[in-house]
Amino acid sequence: MHSNILLNHTFVLMMRFLKHIGLLVGIACCLSSCKKDFYADSPSDKLSFSTDTVSFDTVFTERGSITQCFKILNNCDGIVKIDKIYLENGSSSEFYINVNGQQGPIVKNLEIDAGDSIFVFVQTKLNEQKRDTALYHEEKLLVDYNSIQSKVIITAWGQDVVNFKGDCIGTTTFTADKPYVIYDSLVVKEGETLTIDAGAKIYLHYNANIIIYGALKIQGTLESPVQFSSDRLEETYQLLPGQWGSIIFKPTSSNNSIDYAIIKNGVNGLLFSGDGTHEISCDISNSRISNMSGYGIYAQVARINSYNCIFANCEYSVVNILGGQFNSVHNTISNEGTPSGRKYYPSVQISDFVADTVTYALKLVAFYNSIIVGSMTNEITISSKNNTSLPCSFQNCLLRDTYTKVDSVYYKDNSFYDKEKKLFASSTSFVLDTLSQAENIGNINYANLYPNDLHNHSRISDEKPDVGALEYYYEEKKD
Repeated sequence: MHSNILLNHTFVLMMRFLKHIGLLVGIACCLSSCKKDFYADSPSDKLSFSTDTVSFDTVFTERGSITQCFKILNNCDGIVKIDKIYLENGSSSEFYINVNGQQGPIVKNLEIDAGDSIFVFVQTKLNEQKRDTALYHEEKLLVDYNSIQSKVIITAWGQDVVNFKGDCIGTTTFTADKPYVIYDSLVVKEGETLTIDAGAKIYLHYNANIIIYGALKIQGTLESPVQFSSDRLEETYQLLPGQWGSIIFKPTSSNNSIDYAIIKNGVNGLLFSGDGTHEISCDISNSRISNMSGYGIYAQVARINSYNCIFANCEYSVVNILGGQFNSVHNTISNEGTPSGRKYYPSVQISDFVADTVTYALKLVAFYNSIIVGSMTNEITISSKNNTSLPCSFQNCLLRDTYTKVDSVYYKDNSFYDKEKKLFASSTSFVLDTLSQAENIGNINYANLYPNDLHNHSRISDEKPDVGALEYYYEEKKD
């Protein structure tokens, strides 16, 4: 009896509670509905923009850009009705917009709920400009609402280029007048020469290669180096390796020379594919190869002389020597890996074989007054098919390496890297630190071969040359 009375009383209380809850929900829905139907249409009710300017990096003409976007936000208490969003130059504009799925150049009658936002997507495809230098382009995106107008500035620099796609060329000179963009591949015929003048810029599309059956002559200068990089110019791509293929030298190639070149962000910087019967020759000076998803230099049966170069930061070896000859004087070789990481390969790898049945005669490998360092404890590997000594020499170098007694024949008067001490003032420029280990440990005889460093500073003025491509140089600050 008492339990029934208690249950009935509890039931009545629960019903009253649920009734109140229902009333509150109804009020909330009503308020929400009222708020939803309220329009914020006073000129004082203003939208917010996530940016006031959309800027594109250099855009190659006749080619679509990446897509950029920004948000239009409604921080008002009610709905804001947008009369139209449009490009000032209308259908003649070289820019394109998409607003919440609706294509421009004009989009009308949009509503943004209180606290909500919409996205505006922007692209451009600039027309050919008939000029060598970049040209500035500007457009205004206008937003009309509440009897007021807001604007977002859209800018881009357009650059005409010379395009190649699967072309096979004879003797040709690339100048610095316009950049060159290579799709698929560019092949230099046997017996022909591609000369590249100082200041020229060569951009390569994904997987694109330059293939040399003849000769390559790169003639950069300190002030105007020749540059090889990806055709993706956006800032987010500047440190991404593997964006294009390789510069490949075929067995018939010879008499190549590379002076003051910057080669970055490909799969392999320079790939020499000698076949055992032909030896590809190349002089490499005052150049920089870095940030490769493969090798910086892969030299199979090549004869390479290099000096004043920086070879750095690859996912595989920075320099891989397979047979042939390689001479290095005052080079800086460093491998801390790329932003994508690093495989377990040493900075310098030297061998006379690929597999048990494939061998290549190694004639001479010599490193003088050079730096070979990186993130691994042993940055040099020397391997012989018959486990015999190879004609290799490291003299007056700064090395990060440990070696067994049997390998000691390769090393003479070297210094060894102490990771507790600072070597470079900058890990990207490879300029020596004030108290760098590389200072004053070079051999003057090797320094006399190339008395000025990569930046054209004397390395013999004090008769105590530093090792590597760059001599420590103190420049007094002017008042």
